[in-house]
Formats: sequence, C-alpha cells, structure tokens
Amino acid sequence: MKKWCMMLLSAFWLAGLFGCSSAAGNRSAGEAATGSGKTGAPVELNLMTFSFAGGGWPEDHAVVRELNKRLNIKLNIEWIPMDVYGQKLNVLAASNDFPDVFLVEGPEFNKWKDKGVFTDIEPELTRYPNFTKYLSREYLELMNPKGKMYGLPFYIYGHAGFSDHPQGLAGQAGA
Repeated sequence: MKKWCMMLLSAFWLAGLFGCSSAAGNRSAGEAATGSGKTGAPVELNLMTFSFAGGGWPEDHAVVRELNKRLNIKLNIEWIPMDVYGQKLNVLAASNDFPDVFLVEGPEFNKWKDKGVFTDIEPELTRYPNFTKYLSREYLELMNPKGKMYGLPFYIYGHAGFSDHPQGLAGQAGA
C-alpha cells in the first residue's frame, strides 16, 4: 500500500512539476514548477482524471493536503466519470482549454502530440534521478516521438511490484 501511495504521489508530483499541457501558458516547464525559486504563494495546479462509481476524493483528502503542503501547490482535481472521460477530453480539445495535468490514452495522445498540446519534459527528467530510476528508458519512450518526452506511461506493472498483469479469478482458474 505504501509503495502505491508513493508512486501516486510521485506521479502527481512529477506531472505537476512539468505541466503537461499548453494551459500552463508561456512558462517553461521549469518555471511552471519552481517559479522564482522562492517560497511564496502556492502554485495552482489543475488536474483532471477519471473516476469510477462514487466519484473521487474530497477536496480535503489527506493525499491532496499532503501534496499541497509538501509541494507548495493548490491542487484542484476535477473527477470525470470514466464513461464520459473521452468526451470531456474532446470538448477540451475543441476549445484548446486543457487542464495543467490530465490522463490521455494512446489514440488521443497520438492525435495531439504534434499539435502543441503537450510540453516536452525530457530536459527536466535529469533533475529527478530518484523518480526516473523506477522508469526504464524503454517505458519512458513508449509512444513519445523521437527526441521528445510529452508524457509518462500509465501502465507500468513491472515497476509497481508486479511481474505480470493482475489476474482475477478466471485467470487463477486457468480460463
């Protein structure tokens, strides 16, 4: 459980640090993350992700509070029901109004990677060796265009402590 929490925190942290979309304005990835290097007002970070039945975390969830405290951010999470998440992405794409951080799957990523939607995080990765040591170069290069790093892979079973995809009862029964 602790490993999952740390991976989740790291993913949110790294994603927030780099800013994954053009919604970050004209700031470079480093500026979006660190500002002037001085402690000041928290950086507001808008994250959109999917939720399953029951919605997402409340605004005052312990993980959100800890991220806000440790990273000097104000994390705003918009939880979109999984069954309409793709539609919401298309609406955002039509208006070119993406949040700072969002989950995107293969087809949308491939459609938008050459349209200026994403920020190249490659130059920033060398600053975070403890994070990148868990992600091999092979995983980091998945789906990214050569010489660019626009996103981080979502499914990384081997690095989450799994040697294979999780199997349900059907898999255990040999089905």
